[in-house]
Amino acid sequence: RLLNIAAYTSDKSEKTMEFFRMAIEEIKAAGIDDVITGQISQSLVCHTGPGLVGVAAIIE
Repeated sequence: RLLNIAAYTSDKSEKTMEFFRMAIEEIKAAGIDDVITGQISQSLVCHTGPGLVGVAAIIE
């Protein structure tokens, strides 16, 4: 059972936000309307570079 799902992005560039919106659309298409969103810490971005999009879920 899905308890929570979250989608995060590293920056607000046009390309990153395009992928971020695609991830949110796919989650909502799966019937999940309550999605936590946020920004990925710059301490992680310095190791990965810009354009990072992440999705995490807590399941039971």
